Amino acid sequence: MSHSPEPWYWKNDTLDRPYCFLMCLNDNVLSTAQDEEWSPSEEDAKRITACVNALKGVPTEELEEIITAGRAFIIAEFIKTNREVLR
Repeated sequence: MSHSPEPWYWKNDTLDRPYCFLMCLNDNVLSTAQDEEWSPSEEDAKRITACVNALKGVPTEELEEIITAGRAFIIAEFIKTNREVLR
């Protein structure tokens, strides 16, 4: 099973409840209402959607291998050294 397609976005609950939703093509990917013990903040939702959207096209398995090998710093270093080109 593949993950939900990009782009993802977030939105706050429209009923003034303390929930936010990660969305994809007008469908919920994750709702914090599903698990009230873990209620991510708006900042968490923004970061998750930014990461998912930035890594579009990179297979999840490859990301897991990079992280397992302790090489996630390579992605961060690439972004830091190429900020101007990426804008």
